[in-house]
Amino acid sequence: MKSNCNTFGALRLGLMARELELGGLLADAAPLAALDGEYARVAAALEELCTG
Repeated sequence: MKSNCNTFGALRLGLMARELELGGLLADAAPLAALDGEYARVAAALEELCTG
């Protein structure tokens, strides 16, 4: 996921994924929720680019 994010310019999403990977299992679900939100934002932006 990190490499693909960086390839498509979603640097923040790639960084968030990297931090989660390096941090291991978390008791707090907030970082996963933040990752999910950023993913939704990036997906919408890519969809907009594809459909114009």
